[in-house]
Amino acid sequence: MILLAVAKTSQVIVEELEFSPLERKIYDSLYLTVKRNFEQLDAKGLVGKNYTHILAMLMRYRFI
Repeated sequence: MILLAVAKTSQVIVEELEFSPLERKIYDSLYLTVKRNFEQLDAKGLVGKNYTHILAMLMRYRFI
């Protein structure tokens, strides 16, 4: 499930969308990759030093 919010002047429209099985598979795969990368950085204590890398990972994840 994904929530999509579109703002028009002072109106906000929120729609709840369901992934197709293929979209869900792609989304879950990317989610697990990003999560593993973050956990590796966190385990090494590098989260604060690599925030730009983490933001880039989130941006890629966002556009799915």
